[in-house]
Amino acid sequence: MKLYCILGGILLVSSSAFAAPCLTGTLQDYVNLGTVGCQNGVVTFSGFVAAPGQNSASVIPLTQVLVNPGGGQFMPTFQFTLNQTANQGQLFESFFRFRASNAPLIGARVGLNSPVATGDGAVTASLDICPGALFSGNSPTGCTNSVSLISVATSGFSMLSDSASLPLSTFFDVFTDLSVDGGLGGGSARFNSASVTIQATPEPSAQQLMLAGLAMLTLFGIRRNTVTGGNNESN
Repeated sequence: MKLYCILGGILLVSSSAFAAPCLTGTLQDYVNLGTVGCQNGVVTFSGFVAAPGQNSASVIPLTQVLVNPGGGQFMPTFQFTLNQTANQGQLFESFFRFRASNAPLIGARVGLNSPVATGDGAVTASLDICPGALFSGNSPTGCTNSVSLISVATSGFSMLSDSASLPLSTFFDVFTDLSVDGGLGGGSARFNSASVTIQATPEPSAQQLMLAGLAMLTLFGIRRNTVTGGNNESN
């Protein structure tokens, strides 16, 4: 009886340790998840919220940013699709914050997918990450060990991805800035999509505990059947 109580506790913990799987939706859908968030791989993503961006930028509505989860168990990735074009004098931006947690985290990456820029236009995707702590307000400030990643594309230069290893932490506080600038001199730019990856490291998880519990239950059943069978034969 005691064994069943222990296994029941393991199953209860394991069933409550994971949020629902992340699904394709808009950035507004992810904001609506609130602090519960969703699970992509072994990482829980939660607390999506829009943040104030550049004063001169036009804010891209949350409902127009498509979010596609993907990647692997320990390299969960989100693709943020904007499909936004900026012509001369135009600047569009999507600036938001989220938290990654529920697994030991060790790195991050940001990348641009098929950006287009002419003249003095530019496409930019950046991450500001605070490992194991929180930024102090609605901007990426106040974190003593923050790390910034940036990918950029212009007509004369491009660095389409950036990544970094980070101190092992149980959670990251992340600001994401996606912008497309048409420039002031007759240029233009198009932001198709950007990918954001959070890297985790394997550890014994609640799922593994559940499997171990089921294995214990199976072995207990086999042993009990063996003992019962032996007693029946002796009788």
